[in-house]
Amino acid sequence: MADPKKLATSFVTSTAAPISFMGRHSHALCGKQLMLKTREEFEKWLLDIDDKLESLFDSIKINIKLDYSEDSLIDIEKWTIDHYNSIEDLENDFEIYELLAIYVGEVFRINLRIPWDIKLDDPKYAYYQVPEISLPTPVCPFFLLTASIDRQKGNLIKTVYANMKKRYA
Repeated sequence: MADPKKLATSFVTSTAAPISFMGRHSHALCGKQLMLKTREEFEKWLLDIDDKLESLFDSIKINIKLDYSEDSLIDIEKWTIDHYNSIEDLENDFEIYELLAIYVGEVFRINLRIPWDIKLDDPKYAYYQVPEISLPTPVCPFFLLTASIDRQKGNLIKTVYANMKKRYA
């Protein structure tokens, strides 16, 4: 089996401008507040997604159409870049960070019919104990958001989505 750290690095760098993705975005970042240690915790997190998304729609003043479309990914990324100056700022606002990541993941899941998953058996795995979209090359919405702040391009998430759509849809 291929090394997931190498797969994640090659996938991200092949879908947008190269950065040292895994070196700067380790699972310890978003894992500060979201580390699901058991399958049961992950399943509960999955069950709470609808309620959390309702919170995003109800409580955050986002003047964008959140319709689970591919184009909404650009709006979410732009909003994130406009509201957070650094990865640390986003992570410090963890409730919003988690809601945005859930929305991004749900766009992938719904449109590409790709399930959420979590890896709990390898502490060296790139997205250890953090929810990911499960593919031969996994994608973690939490890391897509931090990478989008790092790059400041405004189209990283949609680019990754479009490439996944070409490969897997």
